[in-house]
Amino acid sequence: NKNFIFQHRVLKKNGEYGTFSIRGIPLFNKNGTVREWVGVHTDITMQQKAFQKIEESEKRFQKIADHAPVLIRLTGVDKLTSYFNKAWLSFRGRTMKQELNNGWKEGLHPDDVQKFLDIYNAAFDNRQEFYVEYRLKRHDGQYRWISHHGAPRFTTDGNFEGYIGACMDIHEQIMYKEHLKANEEKLNIVIEASEMGTWELDLKTKQLTYSHRYLEILGYPKNTKPSHTELLSHLHPDDLFIRESAFKTAVQTGSLYYQSRIFWKDNSVHWFEAKGKVFFDELQKPVKMIGTIRDITDEKKYSQDLEEREQKFRILADFMPQFVWTGDAQGNINYFNQAVYNYSGLTPEEVDKNGWLQIVHPDEREENIRAWTDSVKNGNDFIFEHRFKRYDDIYRWQLSRAIAQRDINGNIQMWVGTSTDIQDIKEQEQQKDYFISMASHELKTPVTSIKGYVQILQSMYARSEDSFLQNSLQVVDKQINTLTKLISELLDISKIKSGGLDFNKEDFEINELANEMVNEILHINPGYNIPVSVTGKVMVNADRHRIGQVLINFLTNAVKYAPHSNTIYITSSVQNNQVVVSVKDSGIGISKKDQERIFERFYRVEGKNEKTFPGFGIGLFIASEIIRRHNGKINVTSEPGKGSVFSFSLPVNL
Repeated sequence: NKNFIFQHRVLKKNGEYGTFSIRGIPLFNKNGTVREWVGVHTDITMQQKAFQKIEESEKRFQKIADHAPVLIRLTGVDKLTSYFNKAWLSFRGRTMKQELNNGWKEGLHPDDVQKFLDIYNAAFDNRQEFYVEYRLKRHDGQYRWISHHGAPRFTTDGNFEGYIGACMDIHEQIMYKEHLKANEEKLNIVIEASEMGTWELDLKTKQLTYSHRYLEILGYPKNTKPSHTELLSHLHPDDLFIRESAFKTAVQTGSLYYQSRIFWKDNSVHWFEAKGKVFFDELQKPVKMIGTIRDITDEKKYSQDLEEREQKFRILADFMPQFVWTGDAQGNINYFNQAVYNYSGLTPEEVDKNGWLQIVHPDEREENIRAWTDSVKNGNDFIFEHRFKRYDDIYRWQLSRAIAQRDINGNIQMWVGTSTDIQDIKEQEQQKDYFISMASHELKTPVTSIKGYVQILQSMYARSEDSFLQNSLQVVDKQINTLTKLISELLDISKIKSGGLDFNKEDFEINELANEMVNEILHINPGYNIPVSVTGKVMVNADRHRIGQVLINFLTNAVKYAPHSNTIYITSSVQNNQVVVSVKDSGIGISKKDQERIFERFYRVEGKNEKTFPGFGIGLFIASEIIRRHNGKINVTSEPGKGSVFSFSLPVNL
């Protein structure tokens, strides 16, 4: 009871099979039964062949599209996408079903959706080709820049069928362009900040293009347009050869560099520095040159002034009897005045060849190198005593000092040093040391005898009612103790000078020793408050007696130089395997200048306040030697009127 539709092949009279379409319609009786059929038998052989060709064409297109390296999509007249090739689906990581129609738009970057729709709809309405770049989400979730080229599709009779789109991943190219743009912006910032002018010269036409800054450097207003020939006419005549030579070299090497003077219109002379790069064609012939120029007038003037000052310095230095020398920032000695050559009998060539250390006594060379290297590394003043060999092979003692010369930022530019003959002073010191050694030994015996008799007298008259006698004996005993301490210090100085200061090292607890020394000082000065702040038990390996001597020196100085304060603080702490012991007072303080020399032998701070305090400047020198020979460090920090902190550090016995 339904229409009959069927296709089958029929043998035609030409012997070929043709395809026919059969359509039958039933005719019914009144009771609803089929009375008869009416049908149409149509030859559709040509239509079938046409459909086969279309199917084959579509299959070929899909096969080609699926093997194409680009992303392809087809849209119909309804603007909906009906096909994606394998490359597209692989890029997106989605199925055809997910992408069809408008499903693919889910991958568009939100910021690019409207831009795409505006371009696409405008082209669609006008049946025109279009090109758009947008970001499309890849299978890994990353948005990648895509170039989309769309072309309208038409049938052979001109009917519009939609669009075919060819898309390519251009993410790397976009990133490169953005990176290049950023670099160009940075370069322009650098060029502007460095106040350089830019230029480009066509080597074939001699046409020159340049920036505003280029004109300013050459003395022209910004809005003028001088020709290349006009610019060259302002070059200093003596520098024309330099420029011509630089250009010839540039053609051979590809790089241009020269410095030249130029006359401005007001006849003033200025300096500029030119740099450039040559570009060649495929035949390796130079076609253009691009470069920069920089105003170096101030630099040239500064350099000339520096040369003049240096020349004056050398003239003055050569007339000085004292040795004068300079070094670069790295400590390389690059100048000696004439006095050095006169003294040593060496020529500048001999000193350059064999080095300046040949003048120094062999026994001091190693320590000389160490001290100089340390100063150069840390920027500290160089102070060193060593012997220099004279032209007659006699060595004489010299005191060498060098100070780093710094720029406004504190960077070392050079070193300036002097060496002064101290041979006579050394000989006087030797005589003084000999006298001190002899006197201290000769005084020790009679002083010991006097102290013994005074103690006997004190014992004999302990119950005497003669108060004057008892007080006198106490004063004499106190003065003998002071004299005994002075003699001991003089003996220590003598031993230090001769290298005979012996140490009996042992393991002991440093904080325990600090408390013992505090108790000893409090016994003599009962009115003082000396709190001790320590961090646990710290063991050291050192001469207990000598370290105690250092602590006593610090404490007695704190009492002596802080007469209006009765509180002294002792602290100890461990830092980087070093125990640091500090004694802090609230006394008169020490200036920065005196802090640098306070540990020198016989050095005493000079001033109206310091003159009221007795002493010979021996104790701190001995203390510094004791700590130094224990591989420790001694230090002072102070400010006038605000007290001082004396400290020393020793290696911890782990």
